Amino acid sequence: MRIRANGIEVNYALEGPASAPVVTLSRWLAANLTMCCHAIAGLGLTDRLGTIALPTLVIVGEDDPGTPVAAAEVIHRHITGSQLRILKSASHLSNLEQPEAFNRALADFLAEVDGDQQGP
Repeated sequence: MRIRANGIEVNYALEGPASAPVVTLSRWLAANLTMCCHAIAGLGLTDRLGTIALPTLVIVGEDDPGTPVAAAEVIHRHITGSQLRILKSASHLSNLEQPEAFNRALADFLAEVDGDQQGP
C-alpha cells in the first residue's frame, strides 16, 4: 500500500486462490482509510488540548510518517503534565511493531498514575 498526496493506492503482489478476497479487503481498507483521512484533515483541535486535565501518555514511533514525532511533541506540550515516549524502530503501529517497548511504556505510566491515585 502506498500513501499518496491524493489518496491511497493498494499495490500488493498476490498469487493463488486466496488473492481475490485479499485484494477486495485491501481495497475496502484503503477506501475507508482514505475517508477517515479526509474526515480528520480539516480538524484543528490543537487549541483544545490544553483542556485535558487527566494523566496523559503520548506514544509515538520515531519513524511515524502519519503522526510524526514533531506532531506528538506539539500534543505533549499542549497537555499539561503529559508524558512523551518516542519508540525507536517504530512507525504508526508502534504497539504492533515494538510491542515490548510499547507495553513497558504503558505499564510504567499506568503504575505511576496508579501510585499517584493511591496517595501517601
